[in-house]
Amino acid sequence: MNYWLKKTECSGCAACANNCPVKALVMKRDTLTGFLYPEINNDICVNCGKCMDSCPVYKKKSNIEIVQNLEYGRRGIYEVRNKNDDIRYNSTSGGVFTTLANMYISDGGVVFGAAYGSKMYVQHIGIDSFENLKRLRQSKYVQSDIKDTYLRVKEFVNKRIPVLFVGSPCQVAGLYEYLGYVPDTLLTVEFICLGVNSPEAYDSWIKELEKRHNSKIKNIWFKYKDDGWRKSPFTTKILFENGEEVVLRKKDNYYMKGYLEGNIFLRDSCCDCQFVGDRRCGDITFGDFWGSTDLSDDMGTSIVILNSSKGENNFDKIKDSFWLKELGRNDVYKGNPHFDEPPKANKKSKAFYSYLKNHDFSLTVLKYTRKSVVEKSYNALKKIIRKILRVFSRI
Repeated sequence: MNYWLKKTECSGCAACANNCPVKALVMKRDTLTGFLYPEINNDICVNCGKCMDSCPVYKKKSNIEIVQNLEYGRRGIYEVRNKNDDIRYNSTSGGVFTTLANMYISDGGVVFGAAYGSKMYVQHIGIDSFENLKRLRQSKYVQSDIKDTYLRVKEFVNKRIPVLFVGSPCQVAGLYEYLGYVPDTLLTVEFICLGVNSPEAYDSWIKELEKRHNSKIKNIWFKYKDDGWRKSPFTTKILFENGEEVVLRKKDNYYMKGYLEGNIFLRDSCCDCQFVGDRRCGDITFGDFWGSTDLSDDMGTSIVILNSSKGENNFDKIKDSFWLKELGRNDVYKGNPHFDEPPKANKKSKAFYSYLKNHDFSLTVLKYTRKSVVEKSYNALKKIIRKILRVFSRI
């Protein structure tokens, strides 16, 4: 394998594969983790260097930051809730994406985002109809396969067709490096990311559920809100082809336990992310906002960060659809600390993947995320000591 990056640095954005003129480079699935990495066929490679030219990690985004001239929230930062309760309930957070996408489709544009495909495989697709918009709604907590999306975006912008692209920060950066410039007909939206999950872990979880319920899965609704938005990160609704519906909550939602409590199956590059804080490329940044002083209806609240004049102008067209509260830069971190901080790596990840090869997903998650009795007692003791010290510091 002929990398210009260390494997642990590659984000899997696929800009290199999209930019290879002779198709000598393809994204191949890692046998242990399932993550996609570039693989070069040296027999047909012409050493043009376009793969390296389009790599946002290799180039440190220097060119795009200059061209894009982003202002990182100085165009506006808002706490946002959609006034349409149905849209908000069926959205991951406050329901901003649906309204923005509706505007682009109404204007004859194309919207690109992550969707479930065959066997619940998650990949980026482009849609231009209201009927298909529901496929792009809600978070899918596994890394999406870009496939040839950047090529298709380029075809539309060359025809002056409006394009809305939504993806992780590294995918947005990869798109711009692939294009090499910032088209005025392209609006990019990135989300505040906690890191992307392993396709191998995701597939193992699905196989276990399908075996247990004797049916293929028809749909997955992460962050299901029937118990309220605050509990939604650990609440997932599964719809099976046999008509059975199952709601997994914190006690038995092993996939979200492994993700949110263990960081056990994240991509290596996520734990040293190059796109956190103000190092961003998207016109708009979306995310959960947990710092609101008013979460009384518990249906979901978003933060919207406007990074460019294009982002501001597009948001101005739809902002009457939302309840808005203007925020400051410090509110961003308080409401979603993952804006500034990449997730911490779990040193047990390699052992997790090896064990998973021959064991059930739930058993493997429990084995590598459960804290020992001694560790729990030690952490509890530390908390008591800190409280005592704070009391004495005030005397």
